[in-house]
Amino acid sequence: MKRYRYKAERLFFMTLWTIILILSFTVLIKGINVLGNNGLAKSSESLKEKFITVLSNYVLETHSPLLHYVEDTNGDAKGYAFNGIIHSFPINEYVARADTVTERQYIENNPMLYTSNDNILMGPKEYLSLILQGAKAAGSTGTDVKNENNYEEEAVAAESQGISNPMLPIDIINGEFYMEDEGTSNVEDYSKQAVSSANGEHYTLAQLENKHFLYNNFYIIDGTTSVNDAIFDAEKMLSMDMTLKAKTDKPQILIYHTHSQEAFSDSREGAEDETVVGVGNVLVNILEKDYGYNVVHDKTKYDMMGGYLDRNLAYNYAADGVSKILKKNPTIEVIIDLHRDGGNKRVVTINGEKVANVMLFNGLSRNSKGEDIGYLYNPNLQANLAFSLQLQLKGRELFPGYMYKNYLKGFRFNLHLRKKSILAEVGTINNTVAEEKNSMKYLAEVLHQVLSGEN
Repeated sequence: MKRYRYKAERLFFMTLWTIILILSFTVLIKGINVLGNNGLAKSSESLKEKFITVLSNYVLETHSPLLHYVEDTNGDAKGYAFNGIIHSFPINEYVARADTVTERQYIENNPMLYTSNDNILMGPKEYLSLILQGAKAAGSTGTDVKNENNYEEEAVAAESQGISNPMLPIDIINGEFYMEDEGTSNVEDYSKQAVSSANGEHYTLAQLENKHFLYNNFYIIDGTTSVNDAIFDAEKMLSMDMTLKAKTDKPQILIYHTHSQEAFSDSREGAEDETVVGVGNVLVNILEKDYGYNVVHDKTKYDMMGGYLDRNLAYNYAADGVSKILKKNPTIEVIIDLHRDGGNKRVVTINGEKVANVMLFNGLSRNSKGEDIGYLYNPNLQANLAFSLQLQLKGRELFPGYMYKNYLKGFRFNLHLRKKSILAEVGTINNTVAEEKNSMKYLAEVLHQVLSGEN
């Protein structure tokens, strides 16, 4: 009797491990396929094609219908098995991340996000090259950058240890623009960038049309990008009408959080109201109750879509989610992606209370060599810049010291979805919840004056 039970147990475990191995091979095959198609596995093209074609057809289509069931991870409950297999093996997690929704798929599935399907998409190797350019432009961060291949190897090795883009002084993937508190010590302390005066700040058009004056006084230019003087036409940006046209009987403003889990120095774990989402709640209430706007607050956890914290894919998930909201509510004119930054505390005293500073952010879709990034085309780029500049000027006029210089970066960060789109970094991880929430009344006032056209 014991012998039969032993055989049954052995058969059970052999079957279980066979299933696990098959699932693991599935993810590995898919990762190889994606990396190969994007230029990282071209050296063994013929062998790769034979391997994928023969083995994947045999395993996936002929003998394992179960895999088609667990493979669906579009938010259905059945995706848990696939996710479980991925996170059981580091190599699987790496290739699974490589097999995320591509820009090409986004173009095909969401044509409304793009004005043309002829844009050249950037594969992983070209993306790494772009990041490398930014790292070189920003200066040494204590790592010897020898060549592109060396960077790829070190980036992959670092990723296996949970480190993203180790050679960058500013974390592109995670979306935080100042990360000294998370191990980057060679980045300039932008807490010294805030400009303040006693009676508000006012500038003439002649001053703002001077490019040197404009860039030095109003912008922080990240090493991943470069400015195009033709776009930074102050007269044109200030003459753009940023007032709100939609009536209050329908949604006018959308507030969401690509990184919903961002918290503060005294936030309690698990308390949503003490995260950036809670700060968004305050802004929504003020805009609705004090100013009469019709606001949609999207609290979707785009950085938790796979069931665990993952900021690498949050902007992809947010693009899909926000696009659906805009399709359902086409009257929305203003989009605010509300964040908090990393780094040292940023605080100013206004009316006797401690208030977190606000830094507005623009993605230029342009690399450090001065080349536009075609696959990140933004038809609303100059309007985005105009909106943030008008807000910057109004903030300085009303509340001296409240506004940080606007931050310019090389990518897009979903700001292309509307002309009046902004990404706002309110304080940092080292600000308190109270300082963050105190900040919202001032941000609401700045927004209202620009959107209403008040002087």
